[in-house]
Amino acid sequence: MTQGKNRKLIAFVVMAYMLIALIWWTVLLNKKNDEAFDAKISLIEGSVELDMQEGLIKELKEKYKRQKMMILGEGAVFGIMLVLGILMILKSFNRELAVAQKENNFLLSITHELKSPIASIQLILDTFKKRTLKPALFNELNDNALEETLRLNALVGNLLYANKLNYGQHYQFEHIDISSLCQNVFNHFRKSHPNTNLQSTIQENITAKVDSDAIKIALNNLLENAIKYSDSDPCIELILKFEQKLTVLVKDQGIGITKAEKEKVFSKFYRSGNEETRISQGTGLGLYITSEIIKGHKGDITILDNHPKGTIFKITQPNIKNGK
Repeated sequence: MTQGKNRKLIAFVVMAYMLIALIWWTVLLNKKNDEAFDAKISLIEGSVELDMQEGLIKELKEKYKRQKMMILGEGAVFGIMLVLGILMILKSFNRELAVAQKENNFLLSITHELKSPIASIQLILDTFKKRTLKPALFNELNDNALEETLRLNALVGNLLYANKLNYGQHYQFEHIDISSLCQNVFNHFRKSHPNTNLQSTIQENITAKVDSDAIKIALNNLLENAIKYSDSDPCIELILKFEQKLTVLVKDQGIGITKAEKEKVFSKFYRSGNEETRISQGTGLGLYITSEIIKGHKGDITILDNHPKGTIFKITQPNIKNGK
């Protein structure tokens, strides 16, 4: 990142020098043009008869006026092109720095996200090997290992799915009971997060033509995101309903998302804050993948403010009819 900023500074200095040089050479060229004009006026006055001087001087003035306008015009056009080029290069540099920052954040986060569950599982297995534990402690550690395994599996799944999206994901659409799918996702999620206050309101008998595996990934990512950015006692709600169009809501009572962040959170690798000091888990892929899946199903996903606090992720699918 520092090297990128240094390159940007050097490029800016070089381009500023070119702009100053252009202005300087334009001034010098105009000066030389004026000197040539004065020299020719002197020549006319010294060698041409008086009655002919007025016509020649007038003609000479028109000629040098056109030359002056041409110099200024060409200088202005070149200057404008140079300024536009500078702005484009600076914009490109800013994009490069933003992408580099995202990639750096991703590498930092993925390193942590992969090492953390592996280290936890290794420690638990090592404990099982070296010590004889009471049943209650054994079950607790076993549940922790299972949770870390599920977390690792979800992480690898997101990485693989993000790679599929890069090469064009082909969805396998089929008519399914979307109500049952949402209920199954919710039940599985509640089982893997027993200490979280999870609630659901799922309207029955809604069918839709979707890619069931992709929709499961999208719902899981939204639920995981809700927990990730909630406080120590999270309250998460999943709602499925059909009112003229299919609607899915995932509500939390967490820290919320600012207006500026709402425009960025669906970008690939985007995570708010500094990766080196971040506490929350994640890779910046979950919401990006969810957004791409919803787009692939011709739906819309928006972010609303929950009241009194928190966030609502709202998915609408206008082209799906209630199969009840």
